[in-house]
Amino acid sequence: MTLDGKMVWDLTVDEIEYVYKNLHLNNYIYAALNNYHKSRMPLDKVIKPRKDKIPEVLHKYVDNIVELSPYLGNDDSRIIRINYTYYSYVLFQAFRYLKLDDIRRSIELMASLAYIPIVAEKNDNFPLWFHTVIRKPDERILNLYKGLTKKINFPSFLKLCIFNDENFDEYQDSALKSVFLLMRAVQSLIVMAENREDRKRLEQAWKNLERNLLQYESVHNLSGSEYKGNIFRSGQIRYRNTLYLYGGDFFRRIEDYDTAFAWYTKDIYFKELPEIFRFYLTDMKTTERLICAYEIAKKRGGDPFLKNLIIRCMHRIFLNAAKYADHILEFIQSHPEADISLGRIPVEKGYKLYAGEASREIYLISLLYHNIVNGIRYEDIDYQKYFEY
Repeated sequence: MTLDGKMVWDLTVDEIEYVYKNLHLNNYIYAALNNYHKSRMPLDKVIKPRKDKIPEVLHKYVDNIVELSPYLGNDDSRIIRINYTYYSYVLFQAFRYLKLDDIRRSIELMASLAYIPIVAEKNDNFPLWFHTVIRKPDERILNLYKGLTKKINFPSFLKLCIFNDENFDEYQDSALKSVFLLMRAVQSLIVMAENREDRKRLEQAWKNLERNLLQYESVHNLSGSEYKGNIFRSGQIRYRNTLYLYGGDFFRRIEDYDTAFAWYTKDIYFKELPEIFRFYLTDMKTTERLICAYEIAKKRGGDPFLKNLIIRCMHRIFLNAAKYADHILEFIQSHPEADISLGRIPVEKGYKLYAGEASREIYLISLLYHNIVNGIRYEDIDYQKYFEY
């Protein structure tokens, strides 16, 4: 099996399974690829939503999306992708009117619609994953990994995370800013996994990283039982997600399901979790952890509390997606020259606005939910449940 130089769209179905189960592949990407290769998508057909199956507040906005379906592969792929991105955000704005009772069928609806952004992006050569399946470790990655396999103290390790053109003093001024460098460390472990590094060494590296992180957070008062979710600020969930989602994925691959479940649910397995959700994209990564944990729980007879928590988190995701859509569409209105289909739109002071990339995420997490929580295989997605054609 030759994987060098391949992007995810270059993979065969067998290669997708091998990479996901043995190396590393994002759960969303795995869902999208399976949906594309296995589901019986209603391509080249005029489709109409079954209005009795869809929350009334979404009716006219879903029409805008499904009208694009027969043009997939039959019209200018660039125009199709721009339209789906724009109309997705218009649809998202209507999510603010969804009640908790609407969420299950809204998730199924989004899972059924997911083929439209997936096919539109593939036709327009928009990367589903922004790098090759196997990334070659450079000197920085190797140094980071070497540091993680030793009992190096965390402040010293953070220095290894600094890029050559950065000033470490800027990070020393803020413990919270420093700890976000952790995401670079996690990347080093993922790249080494892609290159078939010894699993025992990788396991030790993951555990060393977590141990040092917990100690660093404690010393700098970034965690504690007095804080909701054991975090000083809700924004810390971002780097926690990076560690515990991809670490959980690693332990799942080596079939250490107890550790995988513990990592997936670390500090987010509590009733009030949706109350600290703030940012649509981060919220989805947090909920992705819970969905992955539920896959393990199902093998053990289920977990009603976890299942209920996931649905309430999904409700908050839909509500926060509406706020994010407001932000995107306001920006586009005031900057008509901006290309909404770009993955990330450069804004002032180096800030990037997630646009095209973020428009597909709620479709993909809905696919993942539909597969894992509802137990629907990708090849068994019933498109006629929501669409007439």
